[in-house]
Amino acid sequence: MEDFTYNQTLIENTLETIKNDPTNIENYFLLGKLYIVQNEYDKALRTYEEILKINPSDVQALVNAGSLYFFFEDYRCAVKHYLIASEFEPESYSIYFNL
Repeated sequence: MEDFTYNQTLIENTLETIKNDPTNIENYFLLGKLYIVQNEYDKALRTYEEILKINPSDVQALVNAGSLYFFFEDYRCAVKHYLIASEFEPESYSIYFNL
């Protein structure tokens, strides 16, 4: 329970930070990771999609979103995100590993 409360506080603080600086992508990545730790995968996915609204070519956000779409068994969206990521980093083995 203590970890949950601690993570919940971190999430709230990160949301506040994003509110004050909505273009700082690093804060979104932190938020996405915190949601994953809390098993809130739908919120994590929405967070990575927010990053892609700011920077559609962010490869890590594309791969993370693709992995979450795969988790949700939305394979079409997962492959789409991985393929877009591969256009920006064609030499990245981690992208092809996920495909």
